[in-house]
Parts: sequence; structure tokens; C-alpha cells
Amino acid sequence: MTQNTTLIALAVNTTTRLKPSIEALSSSSLRLLDLVLPPLLLLLSLVLRILYDDARPKRIGAHLYRAKTAHARYLPSPASHRFSYPVLFLGLDLDELEHPQRPLDQGRWFRYDSNLWSCMAIRPRVYLEPPNTGGNATEHGQLIDDHTPIKTKLLRHLNKRGIPDDLVHNVYTVTMPAFLGMQDINPLTIHYVYSLPNSMLAIGEPRPERQLNVVVLEVSNTFGEKHLYVLQCGVDEDERVSSGFDHQWTFPRAFHVSPFNDRTGHYRVSLSDPLAGSNSATPSSSPFLPSCSHLNLKIVFLTPKFEKKLFADLSGPGEPLQPCSILSALLKWPLTLLLTTPRILYQAMLLHFRHRLDVFPRPDPFVPSLSGKTQQVALVNPVEKGAIPANVQWQEETLFETRCRGKVLEFLDRRIAEMNASEKRSIQIVIRPGDTTRPIMTIPDDRRLSPPTNSAKKVIVDYVSNQFWADLYASPSIQLALELGSKTEGRWSTDNDDLFLEAFKPLLSHPSKASRSTRWIQSLRTKQMDWSRSFAPTQTIPHGTSTTGSFHPLDETSSFSDLRTLCAYFFFVRLGHWLFVVFRARFVKGTEPWEEWARWERKFRSGAEWDGDEVVDKGLDGPGSVFRS
Repeated sequence: MTQNTTLIALAVNTTTRLKPSIEALSSSSLRLLDLVLPPLLLLLSLVLRILYDDARPKRIGAHLYRAKTAHARYLPSPASHRFSYPVLFLGLDLDELEHPQRPLDQGRWFRYDSNLWSCMAIRPRVYLEPPNTGGNATEHGQLIDDHTPIKTKLLRHLNKRGIPDDLVHNVYTVTMPAFLGMQDINPLTIHYVYSLPNSMLAIGEPRPERQLNVVVLEVSNTFGEKHLYVLQCGVDEDERVSSGFDHQWTFPRAFHVSPFNDRTGHYRVSLSDPLAGSNSATPSSSPFLPSCSHLNLKIVFLTPKFEKKLFADLSGPGEPLQPCSILSALLKWPLTLLLTTPRILYQAMLLHFRHRLDVFPRPDPFVPSLSGKTQQVALVNPVEKGAIPANVQWQEETLFETRCRGKVLEFLDRRIAEMNASEKRSIQIVIRPGDTTRPIMTIPDDRRLSPPTNSAKKVIVDYVSNQFWADLYASPSIQLALELGSKTEGRWSTDNDDLFLEAFKPLLSHPSKASRSTRWIQSLRTKQMDWSRSFAPTQTIPHGTSTTGSFHPLDETSSFSDLRTLCAYFFFVRLGHWLFVVFRARFVKGTEPWEEWARWERKFRSGAEWDGDEVVDKGLDGPGSVFRS
């Protein structure tokens, strides 16, 4: 009550001081002030109420960081570049954040997992795995929906790495929140995992000190993919730690982040415990967070020869998350939470057009089960030796890929049933995605095998890219799809190519004469293939004479709708090429997405030994990057 009286008195005093000036104004101006002045005074009262309400919360469960990030590139030396800008991060105790009573919610200022509008928000669905109800998740008891707690998902990943739940007491997550209902990209989220040693104490004994046990770096790229780097304190740490930090690790890279770097090299991560020694009044034995904290993280990108190539730093003080701290930060940096993507794109334009660095296309995620098969043919973007696969979010299927998948599965269901019935043998096709949160498709499933037997011949197909479905439908034949997608581009593989091709032979019931739409679709495939082959230095097969066959097995039920869909797909492939030509943008030579049939031409039709690196122009001296003079 006293505070409200003080604010009213302050507003009245301000009006009294302005009275002489108001009386001196004209009547028209007075009418304008009558409209403008009261709302301004009310707004001033609101701001003063929030800013002067500095009472400390009884329980601190979150911090607001007004931090600064700095980046510098050292190699290739002609492309050296640096920049820095302010950022806002939240540091959140996940137990407090995800408590059923929502103790950290601040009304319209901050909410967790809510559909109601708020200034800042944390939504669990954007962290770690996306929502998933697929077959694999059901079988392993790992169903994930929009509301699955972040800590629950994190514990699953820690368990997979051999870190039991009893070593995880608190998780302190540092991340960028959504702002005004809009979620920008979160390039880096840091999960600090704390344990309480000797937690089984007798009544009356002091609580033990909280200890930082594990640090999980959740890295996101602009392609909608996520990767985890799990770092255990005291395990594989560097012997020498950089000055000003408590822990340091050096480990191989496995994830594509920047389009101007391949995936070779190492990261050297140096960091300090943000909650250690921040405030003597709130010791680390307290169940709640200290009133102040400090974020301190440094990442150095090293080449395969351990030369310093890139540097990134994130540091800044933290204060309790309250309406006054939120308002103060937003008044100082009002749009910073919406500028992450624009800043990334702006710096990318500078590196590409001013500093002459070529673009690496997005590679398929690293999957160890395919490393000895398809990923041997990767052109220029392998992962560093010793890298650990840990993708937790993959690209979603496009509408075209979903349509192709439906056609492939529908055909295989009929074809395998036909083979099993007419040829008196049991055949199964097992299609396994690299993304383990997606279902494994078995055609037919075990219950439909006739007769049920364990002796059925199986064809196992592994794929790391949803482009697998498009390869089968958009290529002029299944044989060519196998040569392109599996043998040339390394997107998928089979363990029995002959049986795989046999499974895609036309149905016995297919029409003897192709319809008009079928002929046009097949002609469109051939023309697109010949257009892509035209980028090869030499064509050993004249255009229009590709070994395509006259009937594609997936055209059994084709229509003009399929023709329109395929036209749109090929149009966007060519549009990408035209845009790069118009804006004079450059992929690393030999990796252009529209030249995949040219790479196939070189591998399968040149009659010479082929090495993927032969088609790549590495540019001038730039380890893991291509500088174009």
C-alpha cells in the first residue's frame, strides 16, 4: 500500500511540475496533451512499479543472462573474419521449471509449456528429440509428445551413455527462450548436470556440496537438425586447462553446423561451473540457485592437424529471473531474441561474397551402421575419425518425399505378396531409417508371412536421408536409383542388391501399354537425368539414350496429379541452380546438388577408376574450407 501511494504521489508531482508548460500551450495542443499525457503517465507508473519492485524472490530457480558472444575465423587466412553481439539467455533449474505447480512462471512475463501468450517462454518440444509416436519409440517405451519434460528426455540420453540416474540430481539448462510466441533457432543449449555425492545422510547432517558431473552441449543447425556432445567431468579432460576455466575437453567433430566448413577437425571446449562461487550468501549446498551466477564458455575449432581455425566465446553475468530483470533487459536489447537467424544469414553472406568461401551442401547425418557402406562414397564431408554419432533431431520429410514413400510402400506390399503367392517363397523387405525415433518398416510383417517361417529371405535397406524415397520414384529406373542414391551419393544401402531389384520388378498385372500420363512421367524423368548429366565434362552416353527402360514399376497407378508433383519437384531442383547462377553463389566445385547425375556419369559410365575427391576443387590452402580467389 505504501509503495502504491508513493507511485501516485510521484505521478501527481510530475503533473504539477508540467502545469506551467501546459498552460502556455495553445488550446489545440492542450487537447492533444489531454489524449497523450494520461496514458504516458500510466505507462510511467507501470515501469516505475516494476523497476522499483526489487524484492528478492524467496526461492531462486532461474537466471537471466545479459551475455555477449564473440566469433573469430583464422583459417583460411585470406578469409579471416570476426564479429560480436549481445545475446539473452535463461539459466533454468529443470526441477523448478517443470514442477507441476510451475513456481518459475511469471504471469505474462514468462511461462513454461503453456499455450497462453507471454513475453518469454520455454517449450519442451523444441529441446532434444521432437515429438514422436513412431513404432521404434513405442517398442522401446520412449514415446515423446509436446509435453514430455526436458529432464526426462535428457536422462534417456545420459543412460545410453552409461550415466545412471543416481548421478543426476539437478540439471541447470542455459538456453535462449521463445519471445512473444516466436521461437528463433537455438544454436547452443547447455545442460549442466549436477550430482550430490553421499546424498544418503542422517537427519541433521549438513547437505553435501553440489558438484558439476556432466555437461551436455545441444547443438542445432539451420537445417532443423540437432546433435549432442556429452562431456563428463574428470573423463577424457585435457591435462592443461585454459586460464580462467575449470574444465576443458578436446574431441572429434561429427555434426554439420557451418556451410563453410566440412566435418573434419576437433572442438576444444573450455567452461566453468556457472553456479560455483557466485554468491557466498547462497552456498552450493543450498537446494536453490545462488542469487548471482556467471556464464563462461569458450569453443575453439581445430583442424585435423590441430591448427586453430575458429573461436567462439559466450560470457556474461546472471541475475534472478523476475519481471523487473526481464523488462530491463528487453528495454536495452528489445529484439535480440529474434535476431539470431538474421545475424547468421548476414555473416554467411559476408563469408561467401566478401571473403570468397565456397558452400558445402548439407551432408546426411553420421550413422555408424552405414559408415562401412554408403558413407564410404561421401565426396568431401566426412566426419573426423573417432567421432560419436549423436543426432537427436533429423530433417522432416518433404511433401514430395512423403508422397514417394506412400507409392513405394504400396507397390512393395502388392509385389511381395505376389512373389510369395506365385513363386512359393517367403521374402521380406526391412527398411530401417537412420533416425531411430522413426519406425522400421517390414513388408510383409511377420504375422502376414505365408506360411509363417524364420527362413524368409530378407532384404535390409538402411537409409540416412529421406531422399531415399525420392530416388526410387524420380529416377528413370530402380537400377539407376540404386546406382545413384546408394553407390554414388551414399544416401542408402541394401545388403542384397539383386533381391532388392527383383522386388521392384513390375507387377504381373501391369498394363501392356503405358498410359499417356505414364509416358509423360517417364519422359520427364529421362529429361531431368540428361539435364543433370549435361554438367559432366564429357558424356559417354548421348542424351536421350540412358538405360531407363520403358516402364517404371511405381507408375502402376500413375495420374496427371503425379505428373504435376514430379514437375514441381524437378522445377525446384533447377530453380536452385538458376538462383546460384543469378546471384553468383558457389558450392564447393563437384558437390552441387543438381549435378548428381553428372557424378553418376563419372562413376558408372566413364570406364575409368573413379575417386570421389577427383570431382572436388579444394580451392586454395584452406583446411576444411574452400577459399576461391
